[in-house]
Amino acid sequence: MTVWSKLTYVMPDSVRDMMESYELYTGIQNNLPNVLAAAAVLYAMWKLTNFVIIKRKLNKKREASKIQIQKAKAKWCKVVDSDSRITLEEVDRITSMNFADLTKSLKDGGLKVVTVVRAFQRKAAIENQNFNFICMPIDADDVEEYARELDAMPVSDRGSKPLFGIPLSVKENEDVEGYCATLGCTRRLGVISEKNSPRVQVLKDLGAIPFITTNVPQGLLSFSCANPIYGVTTNPWNAKREPGGSSGGEGAAIGSGASVFGLGSDIGGSIRIPASWNGVTGIKPTAGRISAVGRHTSSPGQTMVKATAGPLASTVDGLIMAMRAFSSKQMFLEDPSIPQQFFNEEELLSERPLTIGVYYTAGPVEVCAAAKRAVKEAADVLASRGHKIVPYELRDAELCSTKFFPAAVFGDGGAHLVNLLYGDELSHDISPLIKLLSLPLLLKKALNKIISFAVVDYAAEVIKKNEGVASVNDWCILQRELQEYIHLVISDWKSEGIDAVLCPPMPVPAMPLGDPQLAKSAVSYCVTWNVLNFPAGVVPVTRVTSADEEADKKNFPPKDMFHRVLKRGLTNSAGLPMAAQIVTLPYQEELCLRIMKELESDVSFQPLQRPLHT
Repeated sequence: MTVWSKLTYVMPDSVRDMMESYELYTGIQNNLPNVLAAAAVLYAMWKLTNFVIIKRKLNKKREASKIQIQKAKAKWCKVVDSDSRITLEEVDRITSMNFADLTKSLKDGGLKVVTVVRAFQRKAAIENQNFNFICMPIDADDVEEYARELDAMPVSDRGSKPLFGIPLSVKENEDVEGYCATLGCTRRLGVISEKNSPRVQVLKDLGAIPFITTNVPQGLLSFSCANPIYGVTTNPWNAKREPGGSSGGEGAAIGSGASVFGLGSDIGGSIRIPASWNGVTGIKPTAGRISAVGRHTSSPGQTMVKATAGPLASTVDGLIMAMRAFSSKQMFLEDPSIPQQFFNEEELLSERPLTIGVYYTAGPVEVCAAAKRAVKEAADVLASRGHKIVPYELRDAELCSTKFFPAAVFGDGGAHLVNLLYGDELSHDISPLIKLLSLPLLLKKALNKIISFAVVDYAAEVIKKNEGVASVNDWCILQRELQEYIHLVISDWKSEGIDAVLCPPMPVPAMPLGDPQLAKSAVSYCVTWNVLNFPAGVVPVTRVTSADEEADKKNFPPKDMFHRVLKRGLTNSAGLPMAAQIVTLPYQEELCLRIMKELESDVSFQPLQRPLHT
C-alpha cells in the first residue's frame, strides 16, 4: 500500500468527496512528496510561532511578577532592617543561640516570641542581600500577630506547643497559605496556595512561626540553586560556591544564621546536599512516613523513587523536634493516609551498643581527602562511645544512580518537566537537560549514542535513561527488579548484623557556582538511599584543611571529564564544611537521629558565625 493509499484509507469520506469535487484529489496524489514537504514546513512554522508567542507571554508574566516580588521584598527588608525595637547586638545574641537553648528561653519566658521573630527577620533581611535565599517573606503583620498570641499564653500552658515561638523557614515548593509554590517555573506564578500543607500546618499548630519561603533550583532537579524568578542563591561560607539543592535556600538561610529551623524535601539528596555544604543538619525520612500532600515536585505520578519532606536545622535537636511533630496525632488527623507511627522515644534514648557499617567510596565516583577524613573522624567518635565499627560494601552500588533513579525520574522521557518549562527562560544548570529532553525520541536516541562516546560509561548509562521507559511492561519489570534489590540490601544488613551505615553524603565540598551541571553523578552517595528508601541524615563534622587540598592535588584522580570538574572545584576549598551521613533501615528515623545526636555531641565542628554588630 502506498503512502497516498494509507492517507486516503483513513480519510473521512466527506473530506475525500470534497477534495474530489475541487479536483484536489488528483493534484495532491501527483505531487505527494512536495505536499508532504510543504506540510512539514508549515507544521514547523506553526510550532515555532506558537513557541515564540508562549515565550513572550511567559516573559511578560515573569517580568511583571518579578517587579512585584522585588517591591514586596524591598518593603519588608526596609521595615525589619530598620526596626529600632531590636538592636544588632540582640540580633546576634538571639540568632547565635542553639536550638535547645532558644526553645527553653522561649518556653520559660526568658525571651519574648515577638523579640525572637524580629531578630530572625532582621538577620534574614541583612543576610539575604549577601546570599539571596528568600523567595518571599511572610507578611510581617501576620507573623507579629501570631507571635503576640503565643506571648499571651501562660508559661504553664506552653508545653502543649513543643515548637513554641520557633521561627520557621519553608522551602518554596511547599504550600503556604496565600503564597505561590512555583518551583522556579514561570507557569506556576500566580497559582496561590489556598491553605498550608499538612506539614506547615502541623508545625504551626505546635508553635512554629513561618516567616520566609526559601529559594529552589528551577524544576528542583539540581544541586545548584538558581531560577529566572528569584535569581541565584549562594553559599554563606563562600559566596562563590553553590549552596546545594534543591533545598538550597534552606541550607543557605540556616547556614548563615538567618533561620534555625526549616522545612525541605528530598528525592536525590535535596536535603542532605544543602545541609552538608552549608554546615547544618538535615534528615531525609522514609518516604511514606510523612504526608506528601501540598508538596509540589517536577516528577509527579511516579512512585518508584519517591520524594519526601524533611527538616533542616542548626542542630540535631531541631530535627528531633520536627520528627516528633511529623509523627504526632495532629499529622495523622491532617492526612489519615499515612501510617500512624508515633515517635519512638525509647529508641532515641537507648544506650545499647550498635554495629555500624562504614564505607568511604562506593561505585565509580571518587571521594576527596576531606570527605574521607570526615567519615573517619565520625567513625572514631562512634567507636569511642562503644559502638562496633565494621567495613561495609554496598551491593552493586552503581545500580541506584545509573539505573533505577534516572529511569524513575525520567520514566516519561521528561515529558512533564518539558511541558512545565516549555517557553520559559531556563536557568544555566537545567538548560542542557531540557534541550535534550525536548528532542523527538529518534533524535534523542541518536544524540545519546553520540554523547555516550564522549563521556564515561556510568554517565552514558544515566543519559540513556532520559529516553523514558518503553512500555508499561518494562516499567513493571523495573519495579520488580528494584524491589528485589531493596530486599537483597536489607538481607545483607541483617546477615552482617548491621544497625546503621556511616558514609559520605557527597564526594566533595561545596562546588564553585555553575559546576554542578557538569558533575551530576556526584549525587550518587545521596541518591542510593532515596532509591532504597532508607532514612538518612547529615551531621557536619569538620572543615577542609590546606593539607586536604594538597593531598587532593596529588591523589584525586582526574580520570575523566567528570572527575576533572570535581578536582577543579577542590582548589581553594579550605575552610568549607564537610559532613558525615548516617543511614538506617526504613522507618527507623529515631535510631538515625540517636546516632546523629551522639556524633554531633562529640565532634569539634563550629558553625559559621557572621555577627552583624562589630
